[in-house]
Amino acid sequence: MADESQVDAGGCSIDRSVTFLKGLQAAYGVDLFDRMRFSYLDSEGGVQTVDRPTFAALYANGTINDETPVFDTLVATKADFDQSFVKPLAKSWHKRMV
Repeated sequence: MADESQVDAGGCSIDRSVTFLKGLQAAYGVDLFDRMRFSYLDSEGGVQTVDRPTFAALYANGTINDETPVFDTLVATKADFDQSFVKPLAKSWHKRMV
């Protein structure tokens, strides 16, 4: 995240953040750059991440529903992040994927 009122995000800072994320991928064995992975909170408050077909199947069988909290990875500003990074599936772009 960059405060662009102070300084623009440049190539070096973007490269550094990508390197950091790739390190997290390696450490945790996850793919943080796959845009067709969906993360949500399960009924016990745990974070689950699944591929698109699994996400749709979970919705179809009732494991998740319109009230399930999902993580909106498309937020663009800190204010959006603070206010709506986690939101009900029905109020997110995820809804069109199920």
